[in-house]
Amino acid sequence: MKKTTLSIFFILICTLFVKSQSCETVTTAEDIQELLASNSRSTGGSLSIKYFDVYHHIFLNDAGELSSTVWSEEKISNLMDEVNNTFLPAYIQFKSCITYHSDSYYNTAVWLPDAVDDYKVPDYMNIYYATSFNASRCGGTAFYPWSNHPGNLEVDCPDYQNSMLATLTHEIGHSFGLLHTHSGGGSSSTIPNCGTEELVNGTNCATTGDLICDTPADPNIDFQNSSNCYQNINPYNCQDNNGEYYNPDPTNFMSYSWPDCKSNFSNEQEVRMNYYASSSDMSPFLSSTTNFSNATYSSNQTFSDHNIEFNSLSISNGADVTLNACNVTIDNLTINSGSKITIQH
Repeated sequence: MKKTTLSIFFILICTLFVKSQSCETVTTAEDIQELLASNSRSTGGSLSIKYFDVYHHIFLNDAGELSSTVWSEEKISNLMDEVNNTFLPAYIQFKSCITYHSDSYYNTAVWLPDAVDDYKVPDYMNIYYATSFNASRCGGTAFYPWSNHPGNLEVDCPDYQNSMLATLTHEIGHSFGLLHTHSGGGSSSTIPNCGTEELVNGTNCATTGDLICDTPADPNIDFQNSSNCYQNINPYNCQDNNGEYYNPDPTNFMSYSWPDCKSNFSNEQEVRMNYYASSSDMSPFLSSTTNFSNATYSSNQTFSDHNIEFNSLSISNGADVTLNACNVTIDNLTINSGSKITIQH
């Protein structure tokens, strides 16, 4: 167990990542039936913010080395700030813990469900990612919330770049019940060009495609629009069964648009994520936090939880206060001579 002794306050950091050159999350006919039965696009869950505890697993090589400089605390902190801003309209937020593993098997690419079997931390969402991924862009895989391994996803990136945020957000979207915007009623994520059955006029939007009605029908942009976001968004000139040309939204996080173009979820996508955030499938990962107010200790104390928060903590008389937690926040801390605070995670 890692130990850290501090004289002020201690706050943990977080991290995420992504897989091959596209999302490998597979959508089956059973997944479609789950979504159709749930009516989750129009019936959300709780409108209070749901906090989820997340464990981030960073895989190093067998020598315990990072192969790139993408993992600075500043970059990681900024990334998670953006992730939380993106998911706030769905009333979803994340509290994160980070751990490192020396394991070359996962160092170049993370494979689910192997990582789940080897490294999953119970009662947390688990995100696994490699640090020696060799590809031109990011990719990833996630389990849907109704699957056998909810709350587990992996993301790999060749370097720190804008696509890291887009891909991480995309995979978290899957974790909360979202399909690809180009989904075709049970097809895999590598849907054939022009494979969607959704009509451009939206009349069958509730029963095919991504089963969301405020995302335009999408035949699969297939990353062909590059950095000019609205150019070539129907790269194979696909038409629906009415002969209308598709005009998908290249800014949607669940599309296969160029990563730099992605910036939003639709309202119905946010409702669906909120529905699953409030479901029993995701409830095991809800944040567990112990709050203390004006705490004063003159003898040894030990407290344990995923997260521990103090608005004020005073330690005196040579006492050692031990906090077993991933995240510790102390607004005001007073430690008298001979006393100490120890953080373990």
